Amino acid sequence: PGNENLLITIDRETDTRIWDIELGKVIDGPFRGAPGADDWFVKLHSSQTMSGFVGYYGPTALAFWPDPISFNSTQLHTDAALNFTRMHVGGIMDANDSFQRLNLEVENFASKKNDFTSNNENFNKWKEWFLSKSKSSIHSPGQGLSKLEYIKFLKKQNSKASIEMALLLDSSDPETLKLYGENLLQRSQAVGLNDQEKATLQKRANWYHERASLTH
Repeated sequence: PGNENLLITIDRETDTRIWDIELGKVIDGPFRGAPGADDWFVKLHSSQTMSGFVGYYGPTALAFWPDPISFNSTQLHTDAALNFTRMHVGGIMDANDSFQRLNLEVENFASKKNDFTSNNENFNKWKEWFLSKSKSSIHSPGQGLSKLEYIKFLKKQNSKASIEMALLLDSSDPETLKLYGENLLQRSQAVGLNDQEKATLQKRANWYHERASLTH
């Protein structure tokens, strides 16, 4: 409601995606749900008075996704975006769906992307954010959640999935390394594991603990 150009879908893995039906493309997501939920239970809910949507995955799993980027901005499929993307990936797809590499020297590659500009100021702001190595916001130039804040949130969740995501974002953070080592040790004590599985998990746990101590 209120965003008639958008369509929200959810798949059997409970991953949700937001589509722009005018562009015919996914513009947001995937928003991760609760894998393994019975298809019978899975539902999505949104309303005009709620800036976001709710995913219902059964009697024990519910998620509220507040204020998705796509709910509050119009996505533009511009020539500037296409040309920049081609430059960023270093090539284009030809009529036969074969990748044709652009003839760009390595030393000129970064400078050409930095120098690329458009008449669309919104695109130029996005490009500056996209190429920045120290992003103040993690998902888009208009969203306030910083990478540091997001990693802190993930560590507070302290689940296997959240710690693995934190490691992907910063693989040298000693606290994250220690938490993952503890997670592996805990998993090695699970009932039903054979000796080889336990030894493997304990070996990995020791490796992460050693890395954590070295990065202090």
